[in-house]
Amino acid sequence: MMLSGRVLVEEFSGSMMGQPFTGYSMRGYDNVTGEYWSTWNDSVSTGIMVSKGSCDEKGTCTFTGSWNDPVRKTEVTARMITRQKSPTTEIFEMFGPGKDGKEMKMMEITYTKR
Repeated sequence: MMLSGRVLVEEFSGSMMGQPFTGYSMRGYDNVTGEYWSTWNDSVSTGIMVSKGSCDEKGTCTFTGSWNDPVRKTEVTARMITRQKSPTTEIFEMFGPGKDGKEMKMMEITYTKR
């Protein structure tokens, strides 16, 4: 946590399609808009994804955001869900357009609190 406990910072390190992959996320709550926000940046793209969403009483958060796809060179919109599996484990799922244009799961990350 940073900024007096107001912003959650998450770091991911692993591999994607056999290549090293790192990513960073920040998530917080905007007192002005009443919405949760999230950012994501990783080693595959030089851009940043910005998302907005809501969280329920169980701590499951659903966000919608967009980024510039480094392969297609176009903006892509995705839906993300984060949910607590345990006090030290969080599951992140990302859904976006598949080759047929229909929503598909693009990735899943399991975060473990240090």
